[in-house]
Amino acid sequence: MSDSSLSFAAGSPPQPATGLVLRPAFKSRPSGVVVEAFECHVRETGCPETFDRISTTRPPPTGGLVVLTEFHAQKGKRPRGDFAPCPICSPDSPQFLHGLLIWCEATSAIYAIGMDCGHTLDREGRLDNALSAYNRQEARRRLEDQLLEQLPLVPRMRRWIAAHMPVAEAADRLSHGFRRRAPLVYKVVKQAFDRNGELPVRQPEGEQPPAEPIRLVGPSFVKTSFGAEVRLKRTDELLLALDNGEDELGCIEAIGRMPEVQLVKALKFLKTTEREVAKVFEFLADCADFVSPENMARLAQWSERPGAPFRLMAYAERGRVKVFMYRDKSDWGDTLDGMSTPEAPPPL
Repeated sequence: MSDSSLSFAAGSPPQPATGLVLRPAFKSRPSGVVVEAFECHVRETGCPETFDRISTTRPPPTGGLVVLTEFHAQKGKRPRGDFAPCPICSPDSPQFLHGLLIWCEATSAIYAIGMDCGHTLDREGRLDNALSAYNRQEARRRLEDQLLEQLPLVPRMRRWIAAHMPVAEAADRLSHGFRRRAPLVYKVVKQAFDRNGELPVRQPEGEQPPAEPIRLVGPSFVKTSFGAEVRLKRTDELLLALDNGEDELGCIEAIGRMPEVQLVKALKFLKTTEREVAKVFEFLADCADFVSPENMARLAQWSERPGAPFRLMAYAERGRVKVFMYRDKSDWGDTLDGMSTPEAPPPL
């Protein structure tokens, strides 16, 4: 994000370089507009030394120094296919492609210098200090840019969570009830999902095997104590602290107030949130699949096959789901209130 406090120097536009020229055009640090124009010029021409605001004389050995950007000139775009001259050590002959754009307070000018040549500019570590400051600023800028892409998406994720809270409550209730009220069926189903959902059948000796196995869908339904509702509530509570609305300006202001450590934590949390919500979505989708009429019909059909370990009744109709095992009278039934196929969560 550009710093609005940076100023663009007033004065008549300087002319392209025709030799070693000092252009004292910047009494204060140049704005991001100047830096972007320079970067564009280098990308298009490969010639940092011909940028119309650049100075080609040797930079001063004293005074304030700021690194504005790091760049790579493309040799193939240069008129002679050579290297760029460096105003420090080689102003009239090819020297570098990897360089820095710097601003020197003493001359009110900007210079394009070679990355390696720049360290001979002085013995006081001015460039090293300026480069360290630039790298810190760039690291924060990257964090800010990444967070700015994600922060306006937080309200949409919170709306998804709110819309799916009833589904999560229903899925938890149904999954827990099935495990508690029909433990033998639950055990067989859980083992079946270890075999890609294929329900077991003992084949009587001398009989032909069934045409094809019966497979159930919705493996996450038999996960032990998944707790979808609690997971969504906890996630939403944490997202609340990052909800600055969908307007980009509000998000920019919020990001600007964050220390760097908080930026890092926010990005990690959003990444974790996306994974957590994806797990909840998978659970909800599997629950909807498991209690569907088609899946209950498969379970009932399987129990009718010779070699099935027990017979049962299973159906889902008129807003209810039921599994009843004849042998030990295991009886699980519940309403499907709140249960529905979830929508895919939005990205973060």
